[in-house]
Amino acid sequence: MEDRELLKIKIGNELKQKTEEMTTRQEMLDLLKKYDEYVLDYPEELSGYGNRSVVLEALGLYQLALNDLNVVTQMSPNLHRGWLNKALIMLRLGRLKEGWQYYEWRRGMVIDNNDFLQKNNEIGLPYWSGEKNTENSKLFVYAEQGLGDNIQFFRFILELKNRGIYVSVLNKVELDTLLRYNLEKHNIEVFENGAKLTPDFKYYVFSMSLPYCLQIDSIDKIPYKSKYIDIPPQFEEKWKKKLRYTKKKKIGIFWTSDSEHKKSRFRNVTFEKIKKLFPLDAKFHCLQKSVTEEDKKAGEKIKNLYFWNTELEDFSDTAALIDQMDLVITVDTSVAHLAAAMGKPTWIMLAYHPDFRWLLDREDSPWYESARLFRQDENYEWDSVIEKIKNELREIL
Repeated sequence: MEDRELLKIKIGNELKQKTEEMTTRQEMLDLLKKYDEYVLDYPEELSGYGNRSVVLEALGLYQLALNDLNVVTQMSPNLHRGWLNKALIMLRLGRLKEGWQYYEWRRGMVIDNNDFLQKNNEIGLPYWSGEKNTENSKLFVYAEQGLGDNIQFFRFILELKNRGIYVSVLNKVELDTLLRYNLEKHNIEVFENGAKLTPDFKYYVFSMSLPYCLQIDSIDKIPYKSKYIDIPPQFEEKWKKKLRYTKKKKIGIFWTSDSEHKKSRFRNVTFEKIKKLFPLDAKFHCLQKSVTEEDKKAGEKIKNLYFWNTELEDFSDTAALIDQMDLVITVDTSVAHLAAAMGKPTWIMLAYHPDFRWLLDREDSPWYESARLFRQDENYEWDSVIEKIKNELREIL
């Protein structure tokens, strides 16, 4: 019995490691076969179903992945990760009502650097579930997770204001200058980082709970689909002076992020592939704050590619540089959300198994009217995506 248990743990750990490293469709198919065998051998092992669902998702087999996660939540009804993973699939499938409901399970977890339980204890207020308030009964909104999440869900803070909810918002430090300007423009209070909550705060809410609290249960109810982020004037003026006038199209380009996100290996594009766009008759401006030495060295040989990474001191600088562009082409990163939230024509390159917010099988986005989606096929390769973008660019240059 002990040998069987040790073997189960050993095989399970090896499969999990390979799941975290898989990048090709063939690797996924091979893993799926091994998981099928593992689940048959150890039907009582919850992680077998949970980890197999990750592979099934990557293969685009979402209903089968949901079936596995249903087993997980039946075997362990209080397992937060199981419910969260179900939420992400449902949101990706456009099933927003169930998706946002199950997404609330994250509040009992640690996701990346977000310890929701610890933050709940620190804040010490009742959690908001849509209660009405007055000017003397403020709602504290805590911005959570990544910068792209903050930009995407900023629309719901504007929606709170639109619905007469009195709020005070704590921004991520990296986004504070940009979002503070937009909050103050809408007469929404900014909560100062490090300040203490005063007695007029009655509830708090994490920013990504807002669509659930506001009952955004279908994609047609998503508010602020057009431009909702403006640039602080001093940054706009600064970057107008930096870029010379040209009759050629100015295209912002972002091909690889230095994010430690576990899906970065799927999201990023190599310089070798993206450089196929640069022979086109346009001015390309790199929007990345972080550029590898290798990419910088290769890029400096290209006459119509410009780097600004040393001058992007604040996210408002990035926004102002984007504002000078005619078009932005980017992988799935915070810049994609920023450009689209600014109403800039934005072409987003997506992995075959995309993040939940981009849904499936569509070239447009219900979140951003100005966004256009260019998706990989099931083979997880970028060549066809870049070729399609290159052909589309030729039409507008």
